[in-house]
Amino acid sequence: MTPILEAAGLGFRWTDTDRDWFHGLSLSLSPGHLYGLLGRNGAGKTTLIRLLCGLLRPHSGAVTWHSSTGVAVDTKTRAPEILADVVYVPETADLPAMAADAFGRLAGALYPGYDHARYLSGLAAFEVPKATLLTALSFGQRRKAHVAFALATGARLVFLDEPTNGLDVVAQMTLRRLLIEHVADERAVVVSTHHVREFESVVEDVIVLEHGRVLTHQSLEDIQKTEGYFDLEHWYAGVIGLRAQKGVS
Repeated sequence: MTPILEAAGLGFRWTDTDRDWFHGLSLSLSPGHLYGLLGRNGAGKTTLIRLLCGLLRPHSGAVTWHSSTGVAVDTKTRAPEILADVVYVPETADLPAMAADAFGRLAGALYPGYDHARYLSGLAAFEVPKATLLTALSFGQRRKAHVAFALATGARLVFLDEPTNGLDVVAQMTLRRLLIEHVADERAVVVSTHHVREFESVVEDVIVLEHGRVLTHQSLEDIQKTEGYFDLEHWYAGVIGLRAQKGVS
């Protein structure tokens, strides 16, 4: 199966005098998968997502986007066909001062596969009022509106950066349900989080990032076959070495 995105030999640093944050990082994301990108705060998850989306340019290596028709394009070009097929929901909730309904109609025009009815259904599931100004909503409500929009764009790849921040338990359950409904043979979702337990029931593949490098990239099925496996949180703690630290069981 041809991947949607391939990163090969990525190198990146914030300034010319800074250390290499990423060095030779390679990663492949394929359709039909819901990926969990795990890592502690400061592990480089957001930076990696921005590199994969083309919002940041690597100092070495490349990220290649493969269209459904077989065309391969470097994401740093920010070509229109990439922008219409890759969606990034950042950890912030900065949205324009317009009603949620109007925002969907305006921004949705940028995505050929956008489904406004699906967006409104997502707003209803999250209990976000469609006629209220987005800027008048709470942080959590804005986050829900942004996620609902991203899943309605029809983009083949959606990146969600810490999507449960600001969400209550009921909203987290709704999010997990919508994610499962969204992933299809031609689409994939990457959820970046350090809240491991919240997504164990939905992720199919797990990528662990630590200090700018991929420690492991495995299917959840293979992880669950690991000797002594208890749950994803304990497995993850072992991968990043937390079990050896006092107070972690």
